Amino acid sequence: VRYIGVDGPRWFLRAVISGRAVQDAEIAAVLEGVVGDIVVVRGDEPMAPKESIELRLPPEARQPAGQQPAEQEVPDLNPFERGPEIAEIR
Repeated sequence: VRYIGVDGPRWFLRAVISGRAVQDAEIAAVLEGVVGDIVVVRGDEPMAPKESIELRLPPEARQPAGQQPAEQEVPDLNPFERGPEIAEIR
């Protein structure tokens, strides 16, 4: 796991990178770019320390629920096929 922090005026953005991006610099660069493109609008109202700021997508990224973008192809899903499994041994 890798942690990224960005400190701004009266806010702090914390991101956690895990999986292949921890060791693969190319994949990590994509995620670092996503964090770098985040715009924080803190507002002027008082907030308690460590209170979360509401997350909102920009208007161009919003889609009605259940609607896929036209250019994105949806993979064939088989509900009777087993998916990935996570096993833990302690």
